[in-house]
Amino acid sequence: AAKPFYVCISKEEIALGDDTLKLGEVVELMQGPDRTSSNIQRARCQALSDQASGWFTLVDKFGTAYAEKLPNLYKCSSAVAMTEELDIESKVIGRLAKGTCLVPEGGPSTDPKGDLQRLFGRIVGSGSVGWVTVKGNAGTVFLEACQNHYAILQPTSLEKSREMQVDEVVQVLEVKEETSPNEQRMKVRNLARGHSGWISVNPKFIKPWSKQYTARVPQSLKDGAEVLREVAKGEQFQALGLPKSEDGMLKVRVKAKKDGIAGSLLVQDKQQLLDF
Repeated sequence: AAKPFYVCISKEEIALGDDTLKLGEVVELMQGPDRTSSNIQRARCQALSDQASGWFTLVDKFGTAYAEKLPNLYKCSSAVAMTEELDIESKVIGRLAKGTCLVPEGGPSTDPKGDLQRLFGRIVGSGSVGWVTVKGNAGTVFLEACQNHYAILQPTSLEKSREMQVDEVVQVLEVKEETSPNEQRMKVRNLARGHSGWISVNPKFIKPWSKQYTARVPQSLKDGAEVLREVAKGEQFQALGLPKSEDGMLKVRVKAKKDGIAGSLLVQDKQQLLDF
């Protein structure tokens, strides 16, 4: 049996694999639909920048991660200088305030003129790199290893607080798993651009594709660059093939029901031009 096709009816783009599905684009069913439940990881955290706290989604039901654990991270416990070279007497290029985080990129190494342990690293949030002393001769601890700190990978909401931005660092205090309600999902391939992935079977966003089209607005029925005739709003057509993407616009070859003339119509440009 022929594989069924579906058409996107959402004005908002739908995530599909590493790309999106746009209004009017047709997909071919590859697997499913299957009714599945998905696990969601939620984390309670505190942002290092302003101490804002709350819950956020660590991994969503599609397996998308919004933060990654930083295995080697140090937090400044007492203000300290950052120098250009390992030598503590080299040029000072910045300072770490208490609470600032450092991602190590080298070391620890011993200062050539003493017994100080120093780390080469990058200051989180600023991108500045240099050498920082871990512990002073008088016993002052400048850098302490952190536990359960994560870097935000993509913008996401900190519940009841604010939006979190890429590269922001948070301390995760608790992680829990939640199960999303059962939903139907299917694996499809976008015929316009070739990418594939899993999507939810939601009648608000996608429906079975039909060959029947109705003009939403007046436009021209064309054969290449030649205008065959003008099309009135509400006129009906039968598709002779699947919609194809041309020059950033989605077109379909159709046959007019009223006079049998065949040509191409725009399915959508920046708005939906045909009902499908």
